Amino acid sequence: MYCSSISFGISEILDCDFYDYDDSVFVDRDRLEEKIADDIYDENEEASDEHCEELIKSKLEELEPYWKKVIAIYASN
Repeated sequence: MYCSSISFGISEILDCDFYDYDDSVFVDRDRLEEKIADDIYDENEEASDEHCEELIKSKLEELEPYWKKVIAIYASN
């Protein structure tokens, strides 16, 4: 297999056992927040929005140390 375009860049990944819906690692903080919010709102249907927002913030703070800088390789045809 050949790639017509390869580039490199500094990125970050969430380096822990917490995966997106398709079992991929997180590389986007906004996407992580969306996933956490979806999960929390699904699990706490009766809770207030304020309570859910506190849970989301808490989970994001818990995961913060797991964001690691990496050299990302991007390839496309």
